[in-house]
Amino acid sequence: MIVNNLNKCKIIYENLHESNVIKDPILLGDLKEKLALVYYLKGNYQSSSLLHKQSIELFQKANDQRKKANALAAMAYESKRRNLKLSIEWMREARATLILLDQRQDLSAVTNNFGVLFELDNQLDSDRKSTRLNSSHLVISYAVFCLKKK
Repeated sequence: MIVNNLNKCKIIYENLHESNVIKDPILLGDLKEKLALVYYLKGNYQSSSLLHKQSIELFQKANDQRKKANALAAMAYESKRRNLKLSIEWMREARATLILLDQRQDLSAVTNNFGVLFELDNQLDSDRKSTRLNSSHLVISYAVFCLKKK
């Protein structure tokens, strides 16, 4: 059923994309992002990356930094198995933009995906290894203290 729905989405998005009826750069960028996701889910990574790049250019042209950052983050996440170092760089750029724009909801998702990239690169907690045990011990100690007070 999911594959069937993906195929239907692909047909709809491709028809819209090829019809050239959408002239607004934001709407066209959104369409390219949706189509990029469908291609990614179907395993067509080259087409997905190309559409992400096109949408980023459209969002840049329209001066929509939020959408550009989200498209860059999506492209970074979807490229993680093909070029992890570049994915981390793109995710870092997207995250920095969202911080500047104070887009907390978007930033939450990007930060979560950024953690996935670091985990894949074996960098998760690499900067906190020396304090990790101490800080987790404090959390546990505090929780036990709270339980004893009751």
